Amino acid sequence: MKKLIFLPILLCAFVKIDIKPIEIGTILPNENDTLLNAMNDQKITLNSQIKENGLLVIFSCNTCPFVIANADRIRLCQKTASSTKIGMV
Repeated sequence: MKKLIFLPILLCAFVKIDIKPIEIGTILPNENDTLLNAMNDQKITLNSQIKENGLLVIFSCNTCPFVIANADRIRLCQKTASSTKIGMV
């Protein structure tokens, strides 16, 4: 069984993944799709969260140890974004 698990992991080590960053100024896809705000269960759209200087989107997982350990930094990002008129989700 260990050999069967090791083979896919070994094959993944040789796969080249081309990751391209999203450029500043990229048009927001699906900006009017309705999302559920996990903090207060209200429905929002990304478009409704854009402020005067833009929108900061953070992709995170609430159960990730890194995210949990950096919760204070994320709150600081939110405070800084708010004070500089940048929306954040």
